[in-house]
Amino acid sequence: MKKLSKIVATAMLIGLAAPTLSSCGVVKVIQCIGKEQIKIFNWGAYIDPEVLTAFEEEHNVCVSYSTFNSNEEAIAKLQSGEVYDVIFPSDYAVEQLVEEDYIQTLDWDKITAVSNSLSLEETGDTALAGGLKTLLSSLNEGDEVHEGFNFLNYAVPYFWGSVGILYDTENVTLEELEELQWDVFKTPVEGRRYAYYDSSRDGFMAALKQLGYSMNTSDQAEIDAAKQWLIQQKQALGQNLSYVGDTVIEDMAATTPDGDPANTYDLALMYSGDAVYAMSENENLAFFQPSVGTNVWVDGMVIHKNSTKVDLAYDFINFMMSEEIATANTLYVAYSSPLEIVYETMLEDSEEGFADYEGAYRVNVHGENDEIFRFDRVAKSRIDDAWVQVKQASIN
Repeated sequence: MKKLSKIVATAMLIGLAAPTLSSCGVVKVIQCIGKEQIKIFNWGAYIDPEVLTAFEEEHNVCVSYSTFNSNEEAIAKLQSGEVYDVIFPSDYAVEQLVEEDYIQTLDWDKITAVSNSLSLEETGDTALAGGLKTLLSSLNEGDEVHEGFNFLNYAVPYFWGSVGILYDTENVTLEELEELQWDVFKTPVEGRRYAYYDSSRDGFMAALKQLGYSMNTSDQAEIDAAKQWLIQQKQALGQNLSYVGDTVIEDMAATTPDGDPANTYDLALMYSGDAVYAMSENENLAFFQPSVGTNVWVDGMVIHKNSTKVDLAYDFINFMMSEEIATANTLYVAYSSPLEIVYETMLEDSEEGFADYEGAYRVNVHGENDEIFRFDRVAKSRIDDAWVQVKQASIN
């Protein structure tokens, strides 16, 4: 889910083109002559680039690394005929890719670095984090729309997290957030600046949960009620509301040359891993997960059904899930590792890990109102249409 990393942000700030995650150009072509190639398709800057280099060196191969900015963009690329060996979609997107027959069923006999057991009693170097097991078990429960779907049949967990509110503790209080929940984003306070993702999925999630509805609803009346909530938000906050993209991460993390906080907004809708990074840069920030409910999610690694490098794809997945590489990757990206041994170490270590930012790095999956997104064409179409109407609504 994290789409803007420190390496990209630094390049932007100093006026350079953002680097690709594997070397490119003539040098790369020369280095790859005679070597096997694996094609990886991931969220932009969602990996430590040194990890890719290490995999190339260990396996004497070349990584062709491409990125996407949304699940919908990734799926459209696959629908156009592109084939990548390993792809990194989110939970509901895995469901869609299964339904549309773009990915393989995994052979877990070939995956040795991580276990697919959801038993909370299983521990050890290859065990999944307990909270992630709980989250994945909820996906297996199914309903009349999604009956029989098992995430682990098709995907190996990569990172997981939640969505919440990143806020400036100098200008916003925890007591206020606990009282208002998501309604804090439609309650104007003089001089306060609000950042809200320009995304139908994220935008409607907060509105629906505040109103007591499922974020997976396809009910037109409930979607209309959420649309009105969002239009009221827009009218109440006026010019103090900004619809934002990935740059909000650096906007919140910003500091002055002297190291003092200089965040652009007082409140921002934010993914947990991005919040961890921003808090590590700006000491005035804290993360709040509304108890009325939010989105908890998991991104996974899947193998395209037409991959011609299946064995190498399994090598890549096992490499990514080894303790050493998973540790390096979570430290770089700041999202929660799926491996229990890495996840718990990060929560215990305040110097090399994320113990100081536990509120964001520890994923709360036990909230009775929290949900994971499911794939539903009807719901998606109705919410996308409603979001267009929200964006077109006047603020007067």
